[in-house]
Amino acid sequence: MGIRAKATLGAALCALALAVAQPAGAASAPAGPVAHASSGCAGATVLTPRDGAVATAQAMGMTSAADGFYARAAESHATWLSTMSCSKTSHTHALKPATITTAAAGAGAGAGVRNAGYLSSNWSGYQINGTSQYVQSGWTVPTVTQPMPAYSTTGYYSSIWSGIGGGFNAGNGALIQSGTAEDVNASGQASYYAWYEIVGGTHDTGGEIRINNLPVHPGDAVGSGVEWTPSGGAILGVCNFSTGGGCINFTLASSAPGTSEEWIVEAPYFNGVLPLADFHSVNFVNACWQTTFQSTGTCSSIAAGGPQPISLEQYVFKAYQVLAQPQGGLTNNGQNFTDYYIPPERCPTC
Repeated sequence: MGIRAKATLGAALCALALAVAQPAGAASAPAGPVAHASSGCAGATVLTPRDGAVATAQAMGMTSAADGFYARAAESHATWLSTMSCSKTSHTHALKPATITTAAAGAGAGAGVRNAGYLSSNWSGYQINGTSQYVQSGWTVPTVTQPMPAYSTTGYYSSIWSGIGGGFNAGNGALIQSGTAEDVNASGQASYYAWYEIVGGTHDTGGEIRINNLPVHPGDAVGSGVEWTPSGGAILGVCNFSTGGGCINFTLASSAPGTSEEWIVEAPYFNGVLPLADFHSVNFVNACWQTTFQSTGTCSSIAAGGPQPISLEQYVFKAYQVLAQPQGGLTNNGQNFTDYYIPPERCPTC
């Protein structure tokens, strides 16, 4: 992605918190947003400005301090969507801790050795522990390919997301998350889409919900914002900031999330953890969180929360191998990092 594209994405995501609208409550707002029903979206309600034409903060039931986000979205050619069509897939994104830790023990088995931190069979990235009501991040959708050497006859899968709850030592609260999927089938054909999910709590969506009318493509600059408040439940925003893209705000009922915040590249789960697609690398930008969501507040960096890296380990070619992990540490004042795919070795124990 070029310097100009990076600047546009960074500027938009610095204010992504403002896109995830809280329920109308500010006394100065003359009218709240318009609520729209969705189709097949687990009960999600879409929020758009009441006038239907000019997207302003007050039209969304927020304070005027949030106006800057809508200007940035316009500069990125993003259209605010008033309709939302969804379908449930067979995938889910709950954490699956690794049960075998050969590579984690430092023996060097497999293609990579785990970073200090947590080990999972499906997550790779960073998490922090603590109570939070908001997380956000941005990334560029990668072009995915079949791993070389190949080892699956049913295809390969990956998902990129930010979320609250559901991580290591996060308790029993819900996991609220949104992001993009990047899959490649057995014939080598890739597919890409936006999605969200609530795992656990009182309003579990029962799996991943694909957003059918928010297309994403390789090279698109995208963003995810996830909020939870006692009065509003789960409030999510997903944006494609690239030309011809769109942004959508929507609410879902949810009980409180668990006490973790995470930024993840993942192999989703369906009757077991699925084979991980070669996503090459993903650069997370403007990744941050807030203990209590405030539209005019600052977002704390990952580095400020006591971050723990997560390495992804799977059983490939008759050995447990680390296939993905963040490398290079946190940059840009602790808000950016890069997660890398690590090709498996055909004979890791030879």
